[in-house]
Amino acid sequence: MKYTVSLLAAAALLPAVAIADLLTLTGPASAQDTAIFDDAPDSNGGAGTSVFSGRIRNGSGLRRALFQFDLSAIDSGATITSATLRLEIDRVPQTGSVNSDFGLHPITASWVPGTGASTGGGGTVENGSTSWNSRVHNSLAWTTGGGDFATTASATTNFGGSIGPVVFIGAGMVADLQDWIDNPGANNGWILISTAEGTNGTARSIASAEAASGRPVLEIEFTPQAGIPGWSDY
Repeated sequence: MKYTVSLLAAAALLPAVAIADLLTLTGPASAQDTAIFDDAPDSNGGAGTSVFSGRIRNGSGLRRALFQFDLSAIDSGATITSATLRLEIDRVPQTGSVNSDFGLHPITASWVPGTGASTGGGGTVENGSTSWNSRVHNSLAWTTGGGDFATTASATTNFGGSIGPVVFIGAGMVADLQDWIDNPGANNGWILISTAEGTNGTARSIASAEAASGRPVLEIEFTPQAGIPGWSDY
């Protein structure tokens, strides 16, 4: 796996203080994502260069995007101190666009990103892949169609009417990541949901982990467990 790592604190200045490290995760080596569609409930969009969330402008379809990051480079005893997720809106409705807040909700069941071809109108049916109906198509259904997730968002931010970056940050994300470090089997990532899913025109296209540019980026600041070498020790 490829990781970009930078040191945030100087040991020479604070020799008695644990050094914080910053881990940056992006691209298919360390991230996976997919799109699911309520009007194509058995289809999967895991191989596309974009994922989608919100309701399309004619009201006929709802989309949700799922994201998961590989946290195995962080020691299980580490303490997460901050987290930032950066996404890139790469397309908005040409007409009828409606701004809305989007929330990141922890997913509570495992899923498979899949290899379906993804477009704004839906993906392709792929056995063994995640869809609106199933976390593993033809094998395991979601408890509720559209995904199993915590009702409270860990972070929210507004998606406007322009192409460009959006940033999620907050204590809820830190709590999620700490739980996933302490309990790796609980790391099912986040699902991205508009707070105005009933409103037409809230749908947004977001660059995926497979995109040539604008890929999702998760930055995690953490303090390694005492006695465990951090990135600064190499």
